[in-house]
Order: sequence, then C-alpha cells, then structure tokens
Amino acid sequence: MLLPVTFSLAPVPALIMLAGIFYGAQYGGSTTAILVNLPGEPSSVVTALDGYQMARQGKAGRALATAAIASFVAGTIATVIIAVFAPPLALFALKFGPAEYFSLMVLGLVASIILAHGSLLHALGMILLGLLLGLVGTDINSGMARFTFDFPELGDGIGFVTLAMGVFGIGDIVANLEHEATRIADQKSVTGLMPSRDDWRRIAGPIIRGTILGSALGILPGGGALLASFGAYSFEKKVSRHSAEFGRGAIEGVAAPEAANNAGAQTSFIPMLTLGIPANPVMAHPVIVVFCCIGVFSLNNNTFDVFLMAAFGVLGYTFRKLGAEPAPMLLAFVLGPLMEEFLRRALLLSRGSPSILVTSPISGAMLALAAVSLMLVLLPGLRRTRKVAFQEEM
Repeated sequence: MLLPVTFSLAPVPALIMLAGIFYGAQYGGSTTAILVNLPGEPSSVVTALDGYQMARQGKAGRALATAAIASFVAGTIATVIIAVFAPPLALFALKFGPAEYFSLMVLGLVASIILAHGSLLHALGMILLGLLLGLVGTDINSGMARFTFDFPELGDGIGFVTLAMGVFGIGDIVANLEHEATRIADQKSVTGLMPSRDDWRRIAGPIIRGTILGSALGILPGGGALLASFGAYSFEKKVSRHSAEFGRGAIEGVAAPEAANNAGAQTSFIPMLTLGIPANPVMAHPVIVVFCCIGVFSLNNNTFDVFLMAAFGVLGYTFRKLGAEPAPMLLAFVLGPLMEEFLRRALLLSRGSPSILVTSPISGAMLALAAVSLMLVLLPGLRRTRKVAFQEEM
C-alpha cells in the first residue's frame, strides 16, 4: 500500500522505508498475539501460544517487553550479519534447490508436532487439514481451479488473515461466551513493562539461540522467518529447564520465536539484495468482532471473506472443544502451497523421479532428520497407548 509513497524517493531512502515497514510488521504482529490471541503475522502464531497465556495471568507487560527486547537484539545482530556476511551467505542460499526447500519444510512440519499440547494424533490431523486448506485455489501449473466448490471468490485461495482471525479470534470469543462466570471481559491495565532479574536470566539464552537460528533460516527464500519462529520455539521447549511451562505462559516461549522471526526478517534481505531473489485479544467481545470483520473485509473488499472467517470461527471453537491445537494447522496451511510448488519443481527437474529428494545430500539429510524426529516423538506415545490398552484388557 505504501509502495507509491516511495516513488519520489531515492533508492536508498525508499529501501530503508520499505524495510522499516517490513520490520515493523514483524514486531507489531506480536502485540495482538500477546494481548488478544490474534497473530498479526504468520510468524507470530508461536508467540501467541505462551504470550497470550502470560497476558491472562496478568503478565502482559512482561510479555510485551520481552517481545520488544528480543526483536531489538535480534534485529541489531542480524543487521550486522547482513553488512559483514551477505556475499558468502548468499552463496550458501544458492545451494538450496527445489528438493532442499521441500525437505526443509517437511522438517518444519515434523517439528511443529512438538508444539502441540494435546494428542499427537490431533497434531497430525491438524497438519493434514492445514495442507488440504492450502490446496484450495488455482493450480500453479495447469491454471485449473481446485477445491473451490464453484465459488469464484476461492480462486485465489484462502487468506491467512481470514483463517487466523476465524480460528483464533472468533473461536476464542465463542469459547469465552460459553463460560459466563469465568469470562475474561475486562483486561487490567498493562503494568510491569520491565522484566525482572529472573526474567532476564531466563530470556538471555533463548534470545541468542533464536537470533542464530533465525539468521540462518532467514537467508532461505520461501518462509525462512516462519520456519525460524516455529523451529526456535520447538528447540527451546526441548532444551529449557522450564519445558513444562511451555504453552502455559513460559517467557522463553515469547523470547525465542520473537528473536527468530525478527532475525529472519532481517537476513531475508540478503538473497534479495545480493541475488535479486525475494524472500519471501479477543475478550472485549462485540468490538473485537467488528474489527475482525473490518480487517478481513478490507483485504479484498469482499463480504465472502467475512462469512468464511465466521465459518473458521466455528471450526476454531470445535478445535478447542476437541482439545486440538490449531498452531500446526496454520503452519501447514502456510507451508503447504510452497511445499507443493517446490516438490513439483523438483520432480520436473528429475523427470518425475522422486529419488532427487534423497540423492541430494542436503535434502536427504533433512528428510532423514525429519524421519528420526518423527519416530522419537511418536514412539513414546505409542508405547503409552499400548500400555493403557493392555491394562484395560487386564
């Protein structure tokens, strides 16, 4: 929208202005994710998992401060990385072809299973649902409409904002209305914006680790910042001494993804500038619904999107009743079309042979890592299921 404003500017000021807008959007998405559980950007979905829980516990100020500190530190470090290491990092990005991108996204989806707080079967189901929703629209190769059910409005696919506002925003409102006695209608004023000494101790490591991971994945065109955000969260959940708090208000769950997505947003300029490859609060009730509708309608000036958001709101409410975490679905929804595109490109290059996915060293290594990770995640759950079934039989 603001691109025409830059037409009268010199190239460098125009680039600075557009970069500032881009970085601001990455940071701004965390504010609504923390306060009202509405991620403003796909990469802010992870921030909502613990940030919103902190807000419900009266720690909104500390969560917002953590997001701001993590964003500033990661952005500053990543800017230095751009200035010093742009050429060699750009050459590294060139090593990634369609097969490597596809395998990287498969690894990201497997990692997202770790984010789920409920059943592993639910998490797998949500990923499959997200992939199916991502297929709606026009086929990139044939140009044929698919899964649109003769609705021309679905020709461009389902918008992320429509899905996110429906599943997170409207779904939370409906769930909140169900419990009159415990309804969170009045939010306290945001206080305590400075983290405590213990908070500083807990967020220092996640910020550094998130910055490193985000800087590395950000140079890869096609969802680097998004994958970095989910990857940083899942990594911190594994290494943190407070892993039991993740999903229930862990401050590390805010610091790590915010550092990762801001670092990724910075380093995503490396392939664009060096190679020309572009990178790619819900409980105030009726007022929030109005703003959700206005926001969705303003995307395409189409009332169909508002009704679609309402349908996803019912779906989001259903997810909550079933105990299914929607975050893996949103990641699969965003990555699904990219995975399909890179997979079809890889198969075209190999003349239809899927062996290209394993003969490439980088791609094969990532697929092997994804397979091992999936086994490590699933086997304990399967063992527990068998044990329960055996005890029931006895």
